[in-house]
Amino acid sequence: MEHGASLSNTYIYHGTIGSGGAGTSYSGGSASAAFVPGYSYEAGGSSANGGANGGAGSSFTGSYRESYYYCGGGAGNPGGNGIRGLNGSNGTGGLLIMYANNIINNKTISANGTTGGKAYNGGGSSGGGSINIFYNNEYSNNGTVVANGGTAAGTNKGGAGGKGTVSIGNISTGTYVSN
Repeated sequence: MEHGASLSNTYIYHGTIGSGGAGTSYSGGSASAAFVPGYSYEAGGSSANGGANGGAGSSFTGSYRESYYYCGGGAGNPGGNGIRGLNGSNGTGGLLIMYANNIINNKTISANGTTGGKAYNGGGSSGGGSINIFYNNEYSNNGTVVANGGTAAGTNKGGAGGKGTVSIGNISTGTYVSN
């Protein structure tokens, strides 16, 4: 998305903002860094797309003269760089496969995404992963099973990561039967 405008004789802004990267069956998607939409003298810079296939979160690049509007990096593998060390977290939701005759969950099973750089303009967060639970006899869930995207961060919130998938099913007959 291209930005460019003149707000007055002294206030201008310009640059680009990237999109989040695609995930895979093994990893949630990575995120784009924040972009300054204006409101300062000669604010400029760019944020590239997040890396494909659960790759690196993007970094904010360019100049920024007014320190009030910090920009966070996007979460990914690794997290992208933000202004003044406000980097995105390392990681995306991963792949978790469980197989057993009997599974009893009393706690939390998770493959969550991570948070973008917590700045005034927050970086995007990474996507949740994939959880696949297969059992033969019994499955009991007294806890939680989640594959959530990372939460939005910053005063001007960066994008929250997308939700991953959870599949739980019985395979005792040789065919997967979803719960």
